[in-house]
Amino acid sequence: MLRRMLSTHEYAAWLMLAGLLFLAGFLRFYALGTESIWLDEATSLVVADNTPAQIVTITAEDIHPPLYYLILRAWLVFGRSEAALRSLSAVIGVLSVAALYGLGRALWSPTAGAIAALLLAVSPLHIWYSQETRMYGLALLWSIVASALLYRAWGRSGWSYWAGYALTIALGMYTHYFFGFVVLAHALFVGYMLLRRNISRADLLGWAGAQLAWLLAFTPWIPTVFRQIRGGGGAWVAHVVGHPTVQVLWDTYIGFTIGPAREMLPLWARRGAYVVYLLILAGAIWMIFRSREKEASSHRWTRKDCGLFCLIWCIAPIGIAWLASQVKPMYALRYMLPFLPPFCLLAAVGLSALVKRNPAAGIILVGMLVALNLAGAWMLASTQQKPDWRGLTAYLVEQAGEGDVIVPEPFWNAKPLRYYAGDALSVSDVAPLPATDGAVADAMAGLTEDADRLWLIEDVGHYGDADRLLAGYLNARYPLLHTETLDGIGEISLYQLDDATK
Repeated sequence: MLRRMLSTHEYAAWLMLAGLLFLAGFLRFYALGTESIWLDEATSLVVADNTPAQIVTITAEDIHPPLYYLILRAWLVFGRSEAALRSLSAVIGVLSVAALYGLGRALWSPTAGAIAALLLAVSPLHIWYSQETRMYGLALLWSIVASALLYRAWGRSGWSYWAGYALTIALGMYTHYFFGFVVLAHALFVGYMLLRRNISRADLLGWAGAQLAWLLAFTPWIPTVFRQIRGGGGAWVAHVVGHPTVQVLWDTYIGFTIGPAREMLPLWARRGAYVVYLLILAGAIWMIFRSREKEASSHRWTRKDCGLFCLIWCIAPIGIAWLASQVKPMYALRYMLPFLPPFCLLAAVGLSALVKRNPAAGIILVGMLVALNLAGAWMLASTQQKPDWRGLTAYLVEQAGEGDVIVPEPFWNAKPLRYYAGDALSVSDVAPLPATDGAVADAMAGLTEDADRLWLIEDVGHYGDADRLLAGYLNARYPLLHTETLDGIGEISLYQLDDATK
């Protein structure tokens, strides 16, 4: 019946989209609960495990805005297992593939939309963050939706699309602060259209009104943003990434190609993928700038406008964030995820043009990129990537006695331990950050009086206690019964807290 209602082309397009979504869903839900919950995911659960008012209060003292945690709180009706928690991100990832197909089809063609959606569906980087209980995939979805609404609003009478655009921007800002760079990219594109005098008074008023609307919606949270910045929120970036180098910038776009699995692939495969992506991106950029199209579409964007929109969206935010991080480090690959969709769109433009000119060559190149991405995704899924807190907790539950206390360093690693242990272990989060001799002595004074043995779970070399002051304090006062090193977690040491040495 559906086929009788649709034309042959429409029916084929719906079938193709269904196939893309099935592939995206399979790759994101496959082995979803295999690996342990790690620190950031446990943090998401700890925050979401509160009332909405409490979530707002907690996030105001943290560094991320509250929207994702509020959604996760509602999602907890599906359970608290690893797979249940991560399934929210997996669903968001599948929706993102569908949204990118729609945007690519609107900007260029059904072929370009399908290829862009296919590249996102098999992207190891996107699959990775579609299997994490964090907000980065949601920020990417809002990035696509906001861009699509901006395109739809342009040249149309009425305010419905502009209102939707403003709402999406507000949702993005309440999801992650780096969404502000998406807003900046859109503003730069509007500036370009002003220079070209390809913007009507109605469009300019609509865009300006949308900016005012989302700013008003975000105004209640702006004092919190400034307080978080003054309080040094996100300081881990300064310690882990620091001032990003040109190599970090290059690695971002490498991550957009074959993702975090690139070191697992053979050298020839990696370099082959880089060359192909460079060629198709260069071809897309060449096509954009050589376009002589005089008349715009019904939305008054020419093909050149569409191409430059994606270029600005893909390059400007990353470049500006990189430059700003030379002053205040804030650059992390996960924060750049909202700028993966335009990368896929630009690659799709080059590939779709090749498919049109030489179908055999185009299909071979698309197949090669898909195969390499699938290989990378498989390698990520088949090898342990996250610290095995589940295995460590099971070991501690078996070995620890009733009077034992577990002390993770840094203290926030208590979160994944508590997720798996529940009430089976006594897990303390007293390890000071930053560690000083006085802070360590104060933290240990009361703790060691009431425990028989102490298990120190130490992330050796962590910036919070790089000099291992906590381990030094315990080594100087208590017998060391056992020590071992676990990959991805660190060093585990067991101390006997007998009365003779206290």
